[in-house]
Amino acid sequence: MRTHCTLFRFSLSSQVEPKEVSSYLKPKSNIKIVSWVMKHSFTFLCAAKKQRIMSLDGFQSYLCSQEGSIFKPKHLDLHQDMSQPLSHYFISSSHNTYLLEDQILGQSSLEAYIKALKRGCRCVEVDCWDGSDGEPIVYHGHTWTSRILFRDVISTLKEYAFKASDFPVILSIENHCGVEQQTVMAQHLSKILGDTLLTTLLDGQVPQQLPSPQKSKLSKELSDLVVYCKSVHFRDFEHARSNAKCYEISSFSEKKAKALAKDEGTDFVRYNTRQLSRIYPNGLSGAISSNYNPQEMWNVGCQIVALNFQTAGLEMDLNDGLFRQNGCCGYVLKPDFMRDSNTQFSPDKPEEQICVCVHQVISGQQLPKVNQKEGSIVDPLVRVQIFGVPGDQRVKETPYINNNGFNPVWNKTLHFVIHTPELALVRFEVEDHDRASRNDFIGQFTLPFTCIQAGEQRDSSLQYLLNMYIQSYVASHTRCRRTEYHSLRKLFLHRSLLNTFPLLRISSHTSALQRWNSYPSRLPLCQHQHLSAHMKKSYLNMDMKPEALCT
Repeated sequence: MRTHCTLFRFSLSSQVEPKEVSSYLKPKSNIKIVSWVMKHSFTFLCAAKKQRIMSLDGFQSYLCSQEGSIFKPKHLDLHQDMSQPLSHYFISSSHNTYLLEDQILGQSSLEAYIKALKRGCRCVEVDCWDGSDGEPIVYHGHTWTSRILFRDVISTLKEYAFKASDFPVILSIENHCGVEQQTVMAQHLSKILGDTLLTTLLDGQVPQQLPSPQKSKLSKELSDLVVYCKSVHFRDFEHARSNAKCYEISSFSEKKAKALAKDEGTDFVRYNTRQLSRIYPNGLSGAISSNYNPQEMWNVGCQIVALNFQTAGLEMDLNDGLFRQNGCCGYVLKPDFMRDSNTQFSPDKPEEQICVCVHQVISGQQLPKVNQKEGSIVDPLVRVQIFGVPGDQRVKETPYINNNGFNPVWNKTLHFVIHTPELALVRFEVEDHDRASRNDFIGQFTLPFTCIQAGEQRDSSLQYLLNMYIQSYVASHTRCRRTEYHSLRKLFLHRSLLNTFPLLRISSHTSALQRWNSYPSRLPLCQHQHLSAHMKKSYLNMDMKPEALCT
């Protein structure tokens, strides 16, 4: 006991700040510390104070502090370069934002917009149809979803667009209105949003081209509001290289995007260095408001990967995990090799950057009971999943602990080899093991691999005792799909990062950063000098050709 006890001894004072504990423990931490602490009760507290030794309370306080978190504190704040063109960022995006439920019988609500915006969503969708009394309405056309006024939607956006983030919001408007009510839409946009709506080019140039009236009937008042996000049909990458303008945006179905990513991955990555791409769920998936795996789209640099925010599950966990960083502002800078227009990167054949990651799952505390049957006790296990390029996809798990959800101890080490850490997400999932049926979901925590705090390097091995809060939710599989969030619980983790071989990528940013002679010179910067004074701007993405019913 005395040997382990000395690891907690401090000579300065009996009260030590978490940072001091962190610096003290980093080069010395090992699994024996946790094993020792968990074997002793609070009766040791008095003796600890007399001997100026850290108590169990103090150690738990350290573990629950930001210094002991698995997430790098710096990455929780806004720390990335926000002066790049919009095409250089992943943008948190919502599909059919107005829906609280499915898109056949579900409820349309202003609350859905509020919830999405509070979660950092920066691209929201508005489906507009002709309404009675000359007022445009928002709902999923030709279905039994309820209707809300377009005017009320815009008023809600005005109030909540910049509560969680000061960075631009893109309004993706699917227009099904006639010319008369399109004019009403334009009036509402201009009057309600006022100077928060970006209606002119940031560099002051006059647009040289507006949407053709022969392709789609569009009122002049509404078309004049469309500046940087003109919606166009995508033909192929060769045509885009020769003809596409940087202010044009194309929408791809989930199925189409997957096919392009598989067959022409490198071309897709290059395309996304200059153009904005919007991905939406397939028709059948959209009908029940299910989601697709966004990681496949991020692997080729697609920026606007629109998900059904009202549907909890793995896909939204990944989305929340990616955008948890950078101050939760809704914008995440893409890796440098995805911002170079001459890149050779392919998600199916990434350049070698061997990174061996070791996760030692130690213990958990007070895991919630999800099976409410009398006499039921949690049999928890931890599953660790890596999401990234195809070669990095891995799943490993600990054994389950029988009948112990209060303080289970696994002490299980899991090894992973990662080739493209810049695109990797790590998901920790806790389940209640069930021998006869599917395991019950207890909770999860997802974060980017590059945001994991590795600790002090010592002899080429990074060892650091960390903790994470597992967010637990229950999503019913009925039509309602309402989400209930439980309180947060803790999972302790010991992580080692072994043998990281840095990859030297030679990238020329000349072509990516040069100013084009055509209008506009380039996509607006995420943090443009004009926005420094009028930061809260909204961009419009106007669909000239309304998408199919279930997009």
